[in-house]
Amino acid sequence: MPTADVLQKLQDLYMADDVDIPPEATGWSEAEAEAFFESGGEVRPASRDAASAPSAAASMPPPPPQPLPPSAPEPTKTPGAIRWYVDISKWEPSEAEWRLLVGIIPKLDAERVMKFKFVADQKRALLSRLLQRRACFEVAGVAYGEVAIERTKGGKPFMSNKTAAGARSAPTNWNFNVSHEGMYVVLASEPTMLCGVDVAAPEEHRAGKKKKSIRENLRLMEGQLTPAEMLTINMAAPDERKMEDLFRRFWSLKEAYTKARGDGLGFELKRCDFQLGETSKGASGQPVQLATLKVDGKPMRQWGFYVQDLSEGHWISVARGPPSDIVDAHGVFSKTFGEPTLRPAEITKELERVEGPWVLKRILDLLPDELREQYAQLVGSTGK
Repeated sequence: MPTADVLQKLQDLYMADDVDIPPEATGWSEAEAEAFFESGGEVRPASRDAASAPSAAASMPPPPPQPLPPSAPEPTKTPGAIRWYVDISKWEPSEAEWRLLVGIIPKLDAERVMKFKFVADQKRALLSRLLQRRACFEVAGVAYGEVAIERTKGGKPFMSNKTAAGARSAPTNWNFNVSHEGMYVVLASEPTMLCGVDVAAPEEHRAGKKKKSIRENLRLMEGQLTPAEMLTINMAAPDERKMEDLFRRFWSLKEAYTKARGDGLGFELKRCDFQLGETSKGASGQPVQLATLKVDGKPMRQWGFYVQDLSEGHWISVARGPPSDIVDAHGVFSKTFGEPTLRPAEITKELERVEGPWVLKRILDLLPDELREQYAQLVGSTGK
């Protein structure tokens, strides 16, 4: 039977701070206590006479083994779970092509794209917006030209009209996040949990930026890395390539977490202490490294982190977390969620879902259907 200390640990494990520990819980089995906290206090064992509890418990057969949960469907078939990327490393658009693509997005977005100093950054910003609009169209069914994308105060983009008239039903809490650096522009989305994504490119792919050694980066970012993270990186010395590799993984994890929450740069990264975990196989056999997080020393057990090497040292991290952790100063993003509070069992199910493969998208794939033929004729049969 669990002691008071064990019950307290189980309550912490299942993040059931809002569930009171009943006095009779010390008479339950540990399995019964786990079921109680995991269900949010709704699953209780049958009441039993306190005087006869010891003998009854001793005579009871062990509970039958619980059936394993059904295998998760292929992630690519999970409605609302998207992993898309575009390779811009060899994309050199003509003036006519650029004009057509910029004309697809709202005027204000086009002005923001053109404010970037470097052409490579302009390309990334444009394709980021095309990825978002195509994802919203495919998942929510809102007409491409009517998709309304806003941002939280912290910079997280979201579709504010996913339930617009004429749209099909999007997953309950569908939300997305984007990132671009180096060769790639990426978009990840989740149907139920908060979603954050960040891609960190190696120094040689960071166009327009002064190249820094790993030692310089560590000096500059030391205040944003925890002692444990710094130790992990420095243990790879003197192999500076491995050190940079680890640094980029930690950095992309921190960014993915704060971007998922919605506060972005408003969150102090040094509060995040990540630990890299085991590497397993994703849905298509690709290696996926798991990671865990502590914030201000507290384990964030309701968050999951999944790290992959997209290619050529571009580390990409995806964060999944409970929608109740939203940071939304204006309250508009949170209103798009149909189920802002999830049960612990639902969160566990989402965290255990196998991470899907990243799917390469052509620019042609991101356009409104009615413009695809015109674009294909403009750039040739490759569709870029």
